[in-house]
Amino acid sequence: MDEVSPTKHFTSKPLLPTKTPRDKAISHYVNALNSPRNVVKTEIPECGIQIIDGDGNFASTDTRERPSLKNYILSKPEFLKRGMDYNAVGILGAQSSGKSTLLNYLFNTKFRILNEVMGRSRTTHGVWMALSGKESNIVVFDLEGTDGSAREDDYSFERKTSLFSLSVCSVLMVNLWSHDVGRFQASNMSLLKTVFELNLQLFVKEETPKTLIVFVIRDREADTPFDQIERDIMEDIMRIWDSVIPPEKFINSPINRFFDFQFTSLPHYEHFYENFVEEVNLMKKKFDPKNKETYFLPQYNKEIPADGLSCFCEQIWETIKDNKDLDLPSQREMLSRYRCTEISNQIYKEFNDSIKGEMKTLKKGNIIEEFKKIMTKEIDTAIEKYKEVTERYMESIVEEIEEQLKKQLYGLVESLFERQAELMEKAIGKRVKGEFTIIRNEYALLYNKKEFNPMKYQKYSQELSRTKAVIERDWRKQFDESVPKFLAEKTKEKFNSVCKDIGIAYEDAVSKMAEVMKQHFGDYLESTIKPKITPYLEACKKDMWKNIRNVINTQFTNGFNKLEEGFKTCSNMNKDTIEEEIKKSKIDILNIIKELVIKRKTELPYLLERKFNNIFRFDNKGLPRKWEPTDDVDTLYFTARDETEDILDMYCYFRIEENDDQFKFTINYRDGDLPSESIEALPEGADEDKIILNHQERKELIETLNEFFEKGYLIALREKENSEIKYQIPLYLIVLVIFFGFDEFIAILTNPLLFILTLIIGGGIYIGYKLNLGGVAKNYIQYLLSMSLSSTMEYLRTIPFFTPLIDKIWPKDDNKDDDSTEETQEETK
Repeated sequence: MDEVSPTKHFTSKPLLPTKTPRDKAISHYVNALNSPRNVVKTEIPECGIQIIDGDGNFASTDTRERPSLKNYILSKPEFLKRGMDYNAVGILGAQSSGKSTLLNYLFNTKFRILNEVMGRSRTTHGVWMALSGKESNIVVFDLEGTDGSAREDDYSFERKTSLFSLSVCSVLMVNLWSHDVGRFQASNMSLLKTVFELNLQLFVKEETPKTLIVFVIRDREADTPFDQIERDIMEDIMRIWDSVIPPEKFINSPINRFFDFQFTSLPHYEHFYENFVEEVNLMKKKFDPKNKETYFLPQYNKEIPADGLSCFCEQIWETIKDNKDLDLPSQREMLSRYRCTEISNQIYKEFNDSIKGEMKTLKKGNIIEEFKKIMTKEIDTAIEKYKEVTERYMESIVEEIEEQLKKQLYGLVESLFERQAELMEKAIGKRVKGEFTIIRNEYALLYNKKEFNPMKYQKYSQELSRTKAVIERDWRKQFDESVPKFLAEKTKEKFNSVCKDIGIAYEDAVSKMAEVMKQHFGDYLESTIKPKITPYLEACKKDMWKNIRNVINTQFTNGFNKLEEGFKTCSNMNKDTIEEEIKKSKIDILNIIKELVIKRKTELPYLLERKFNNIFRFDNKGLPRKWEPTDDVDTLYFTARDETEDILDMYCYFRIEENDDQFKFTINYRDGDLPSESIEALPEGADEDKIILNHQERKELIETLNEFFEKGYLIALREKENSEIKYQIPLYLIVLVIFFGFDEFIAILTNPLLFILTLIIGGGIYIGYKLNLGGVAKNYIQYLLSMSLSSTMEYLRTIPFFTPLIDKIWPKDDNKDDDSTEETQEETK
């Protein structure tokens, strides 16, 4: 055999004992596609499958006789692992020319062959396909024979199958008998013309890989030189090429730009069977990619990924069948898009399944530790798997679908991160609140209103700052461990928002601490000031407010210096804020003192009466005053009244400032006919907020005091009159009493019983006189006489005989009796 030796050799990628990452990715993908949901269980025939039947129907679905091409390929995982590292070979030739037999011997396939007993009819219908080689690295296409009687003059089907084989096969064998060489129809030269024309259609869109056409001369004759047969065939090829009208861009293009040709021959199958088998085995080596003289050179490979072969074949055939212009680049792009999308969807589903555990964790409200690391690893694994499986498809389409896949994965991870961020934010908020509360409670135990030390609050502030720094550090760490890189920009706002919330919580805690410090200081100052000003309020002296102001000023000077120091060291307040807070605190303390004064309003009537009595009814020793005829009751009365009303005026207004002493709220009159009264209008310059007793309260209190003053004054006048009567007894009356009562006096002295009785009565009268109880005794006696007389008259009134007389001398007047009785009782008291 005189054959053309190839100038280059093609070395296939050897299968390694261990799986590469790409093999693992493809195996994983194949397993997914082989799941019960994706694969219909149909028995795989050993003879290969009919991918296109005689009527031109593609094997896109499973039937009873054969599986779909897709499932047939999926049943060959070792082939799927090849990627583009495989070759496709097809065979053209006349019907019943031994094409299937040759393929079976060359590639160990089991295509059906001619049974001459049944007649020389069509054996191969449509297009059959099988995988060959130990490593399933060869795809063999057995095409229906041409020039068959079944098709008669219908050449459209053989034209379509030829175009299909050109689109898929890297090597195309032309099977012809040696005795048909030189005959146009018998040697399939008309078919070659079709092949050339169709191949130019494929090239018109884009440069496609060359196709190697191997002429296999069957039943070689010994007396015909093989090189002569080769020259004859090449001459026929060149004549056919010259007769083909190429597209404008290929007018001057030589045929070897599109095809390479090689020739081989075989002896007669039946007459020289052993030689036939021997030469077929030699020829088989040319179809071994590992052989240096292999037909399968890289430039012939159509670069169709193994896992996309079924899809590509179906798309090509449907386009050819519909008589549409075949655009291989577009078909490859369509295949790449379809397969990449399918792989992308499968990987997205697997990714979704792989993170279901994390989804459940988040759904239960639990934070995922190292969220970023887990999700980044899952995404990288998914993208790497996608790249491994799609590495043989068009790069631009792979990258386009990869971007779409990333968006899907990122979108899913982003939704999970939103839940993760929500849980983290909730947890950090709870932590901030909890830890700040614990610190506040710890320092609340140190509260003592009898002592105020701002240094304790300084430690509290330092503890708050330290805790805030730790929480912010932990939040940054947790956030960094949770945010995937692709979400870094999007999540800055969320990170800053939580940091802001932590800062707000810290400021709130510091503010609350400042409020607690203020409250503590207020309680401390109140407990210090209250005991010191209460005696002044009870004493009711004219200098009461002066003394209260002195106490307040002293305590304020010392106390507020401490408070100011506390604000400076324990809070972030600026100078103006501190001054404002000090001012508020002073107002709060003054309001507390004011409330203390207001609470004493209920005791004010008692205090005023006591003040009046101390001046008017009691002497300097605190003993009840004994009125003498020489005493000036009026002067003393008005003095006591004025001082008492001055105290009332002092209580009307909160005189916490020195200029507050100038305001008057009552008018004192020394004329008894004009009682004191309250000034209704607010004095000019006075502050209404400092009013303690309003006009109505002052008015009612003055009316009560006036009654009290008048009663005290009347009682004093009566006692003075009684003392004047005592001192007005004439001297001669005393001498007459002694003269006429001398005998009775002697009788008393000589009678022990009368003497003792006289001493008792006399002693009682003397004591009553000394205690100034004469008026009381007089009133009591008058009361007894009045009651006795009234009872006697009422009794006589009941006797009819005396009734008219009694009514004349003792008229009945119940109201008068009651009034006199009450007056007598009051005087007695």
